[in-house]
Amino acid sequence: MLSDFAVRAAVERGELVEVPVAGIRLERRIRAVWKGSRVLEGPAGEFVTLAGAGYRRIR
Repeated sequence: MLSDFAVRAAVERGELVEVPVAGIRLERRIRAVWKGSRVLEGPAGEFVTLAGAGYRRIR
């Protein structure tokens, strides 16, 4: 499994082929990282709010 962002150009050039897989659910973790006590505003703040809305911390 590779990020669409990482391979999109190679797929478009025909160097790689996307293979659909039925019956499997793939998930990936994402992280938002910013410096210090900065409060994120605008699109970045909205993204973090939306992404975190369904987040459940697993320990």
